[in-house]
Amino acid sequence: MPRKALRDNNNECRHCDVESPFDGMTEDQRQCFQMLCDLFGGDHHVAQRGKVKPWGRGIMINAKLDEAATFDRDLLTRAVILAHDRMIRFAVSPCTPNRLQLTLFRRQRREGRFSERHPMIENAVNRMRRKHPVSQRHRINTV
Repeated sequence: MPRKALRDNNNECRHCDVESPFDGMTEDQRQCFQMLCDLFGGDHHVAQRGKVKPWGRGIMINAKLDEAATFDRDLLTRAVILAHDRMIRFAVSPCTPNRLQLTLFRRQRREGRFSERHPMIENAVNRMRRKHPVSQRHRINTV
């Protein structure tokens, strides 16, 4: 479980030399930053990967990433679940040979216009399973 950063009254991290990125951020940007902190295990780990910058109504980081996978280095799975739970659009784009651009935008509702909503993970899973059903030969039997 990622640990929460300890902060003093000036909103500075007490256990490392991380400068607070909260100055000038909107509440939506703060929630996006908190998702990055939870994803990487604290704001000190976010700072080790790159500099977080405001990006329109969201935030962006050109992040140095180790392997990201769906199970044994489950960064991708954690990112998808956190994003759906918190209504945050999380996008990954190429940036440089050893970095990926991560952009995060907070959505305001579960239903509505495409650019304003973010579905619950269960809705997204059901939609994908209807669109791409798994055949019996691909399904592994569990006992």
